[in-house]
Amino acid sequence: MSGTCVATTNDAAGVHLDPAGSDALVVDGVTLSEQPANSHACQPAGSSSADFQLSPIVVSEDANGTVTTFTPAINVPFYVNWSVGPDATTCVRTGSSNINASTMDGWVLGSVLSAPAGVHHEAVTPKQSGDYSFGVICSNATGFKIGAAPHVPPSDTTPITIIPTITPSTVDTGAPPVPATITISADANAALANMSCTGSVQTASGAPSPGWTGWSGAFSIPASGALSQSVTVPSSIAVGTYTFTLNCALGQQTANGQASLVVQDPALPSACPSTIPAGDPRLAGQADTSQRVRMNVADIKYGVVPQGVRQGVRFDEFKNIWGYNAPTTPPPPVEWPGIIGSSPGFLMPRSGYFAVKFTTGATAPSPGAGYFASSTYGGSIALSASISETCADFAGDPAVNACYARNVQADDGGTLNWLFGNQPSTKWFCYLKPNTTYYMNVMFSSTTEGNSRCGVGATACHVMYVRR
Repeated sequence: MSGTCVATTNDAAGVHLDPAGSDALVVDGVTLSEQPANSHACQPAGSSSADFQLSPIVVSEDANGTVTTFTPAINVPFYVNWSVGPDATTCVRTGSSNINASTMDGWVLGSVLSAPAGVHHEAVTPKQSGDYSFGVICSNATGFKIGAAPHVPPSDTTPITIIPTITPSTVDTGAPPVPATITISADANAALANMSCTGSVQTASGAPSPGWTGWSGAFSIPASGALSQSVTVPSSIAVGTYTFTLNCALGQQTANGQASLVVQDPALPSACPSTIPAGDPRLAGQADTSQRVRMNVADIKYGVVPQGVRQGVRFDEFKNIWGYNAPTTPPPPVEWPGIIGSSPGFLMPRSGYFAVKFTTGATAPSPGAGYFASSTYGGSIALSASISETCADFAGDPAVNACYARNVQADDGGTLNWLFGNQPSTKWFCYLKPNTTYYMNVMFSSTTEGNSRCGVGATACHVMYVRR
């Protein structure tokens, strides 16, 4: 029901200050009358439940709908619940002055809601920590009423601990390293959504380790809150333990984490010994049967005038050596029998040996024959070599089996003349059977020999063994 409230005064003094001393103005002799009678026109707004109803705002639900006392977290939504009776015609959202577009999503101060009667569940998301309060001012033809929410406690700004996982957890040195790419990930956490992050990598000594593309520098965690970064391993990486550090922030909320990666020399194939003891039968027939130690990694240059270097090449598979003919090609490396003309040059310890594995195919390659030569330009002291189904096998007699060579000088002469075919080897050809795994074994014939290219006192000498 609506009406008019008429005020009539019969006091000549009119309006005066409150004699009690307050700042209020007092009007004496005022009579309020409702027209028509019983219209409640002179009642304060909301004094009758039938005229105006407004329930205080209640912060009661987290994002999962759980009615509980909780501390909101940055970037995690919760609900402001409020209701107003049917006589309200307009409501205006109010609140503490620190609510703005930078600090809160979902609650705009001064925004007006027409036809507001009913129950409201409004999702709001704090973007920065702070002490926030929420309110509404609702009105109708007779007046207004204010509802206020309890203060929302400051958002939790304790740094979030991220526990990243690096997959795989180890990388083998090589050119390229194996694997060439790792993945750094962490479980989804809504509080991490859209955070800006900076990644860095340190060596065991704490020195910066640059070049980890996908991690070194700035990136963001997606809206899912799940960290997943594909990271390229630097092409030249030393053995050691590397610490990956992550620092993230959004507003005043921060997050950080660390994980470790082990970079190691590649494991030796189980069939190959780390050392060949002095006098071992595998050295039978050699002029020097001193102990040999397997070389696992070396830097390689290709050609007489090399164009760069492949660093930390793994000496475990044939394709890693003769599957290239320049620092930048292929990759991927060419499988056995490799690239004709490939001329890898590298240093090998005087008392070292290397063994690289390959497997023949079911049919002959094209061409189906070839040989190896110790280069006059890049070689140094004499080599012994073999192609054998046994790793570190140097014991065969080259006079009857072309799969073995001894005391090969660096004079471009052909050795290890191979031919694809399923028959016994002869002194002319080393026959390689289909679908068979072989090892190419190479060492210096003598641990004490010296010449103008490698002095007696040198601990390592140069090798250039060319694929022809």
